[in-house]
Amino acid sequence: MLTDHFAESAAAEVALVYRTVRHNQSYNSLNCTTKLLSVVFKEPPAAKHIRCGRMKSSKIVSQVLAPEASQQVCCTEFYGRIRVADC
Repeated sequence: MLTDHFAESAAAEVALVYRTVRHNQSYNSLNCTTKLLSVVFKEPPAAKHIRCGRMKSSKIVSQVLAPEASQQVCCTEFYGRIRVADC
């Protein structure tokens, strides 16, 4: 089982990747950003464990964010009815 600071680090990584995608930034920018965060923020301990570069970011998008987004799109209200096809 993950400890609290590792779980917080994982949540922070997903949030950083989401923000990067949302603002049309390069995954490569996270290489520098995550290194900077671990130096700048000594507290909480989770900040020291954030490691999220280009490869990990692309995996988070394809395996975490994209499936969730697909589920939300698939199950949105469509012409007054709930569209649940292919969910």
